[in-house]
This record gives sequence, C-alpha cells and structure tokens, in this order.
Amino acid sequence: MKDYNNNFNDNFVYIDENGYKFLKKSVLYGNEVIISNVGEYSGTVFRCPKLNKPMTLGPNSIVLKSKYNNYFYLFFKSTLGQNLLNGIISGSAQPKFNKTAFRNLEIKYPSINYIEDFEQLIKLYFDKIFKNQKQIQTLEKMRDELLPKLMSGEIRVNVG
Repeated sequence: MKDYNNNFNDNFVYIDENGYKFLKKSVLYGNEVIISNVGEYSGTVFRCPKLNKPMTLGPNSIVLKSKYNNYFYLFFKSTLGQNLLNGIISGSAQPKFNKTAFRNLEIKYPSINYIEDFEQLIKLYFDKIFKNQKQIQTLEKMRDELLPKLMSGEIRVNVG
C-alpha cells in the first residue's frame, strides 16, 4: 500500500533474496489486479505497474491474475464491485476481509465473448494510460534534477 500511495515512484519497500524466494507464489510481473484486504484501505483496488524489477505481493492484499485483468480491475473499481467488497469487510477497529470470503463472492458477468471484445477495446486505453504515466514519471524526474540547478544558477536559460 505504501508503494501504491506513492504512485510507485520511489521509496520502494525492499526485501532480501530469501524473503523474495519465500514469497515466490506471489511474484508480480505487472498489470495484475491487487486489492487491499486489511486496514483503512480495505477494498482499495489498483493495478500493479510494470517496473522491470522483481516484485512480490506484500501482506494485507490479494492478487487477481487473469487474462481478463482489465475487466476485473474496472469491475472492482465500479460501484457494484466496491459494494461487493464492502459486503465482505468485517471488523470496526481493523476492517478486513479474508480470501475465502473473496473467493465466495458471486459475481455476475456477461458472456466470455463480450469480455474478450471488451478486453481488446479497453487494452488500447490502458496501454495509453501506462505510456502516459511513464512519460509523466520521466518528466517529473527531469524536473527534480533540473530545478535545483536552475535555481542555483548552475544552469542558465537564454531567453529571447
């Protein structure tokens, strides 16, 4: 959740190689649907970015790996999906839901043909979103490197 709230920009939570091997069942490659299942962020849905780094799922979250990730991501972000998740959350001091309750959710969905057509269409939009996010991160990094140099006078810009 820390990385998600930082927009996966920096300050990653790292584990050692032994921890990574221990968590090998929850290795992430990017584009998986991740849902927080414990704490104030219970029911928060996000997509795992492609970071070109070894990644694994942290505690207090579950992962959906499907060839229909776009559909399920948008479904669980929707009001209907959020209502289903809220229906299995229990606990007042520490809201949470368990994997069994999640697996037992009854989800009504359209035909597989419809979902496959939807996946092809929406993939174009998600590809553009991911490309834009990567470009934004590159520009933010460039800004963070150049701004101090401009402010200190180390770099000058000719105007006119």
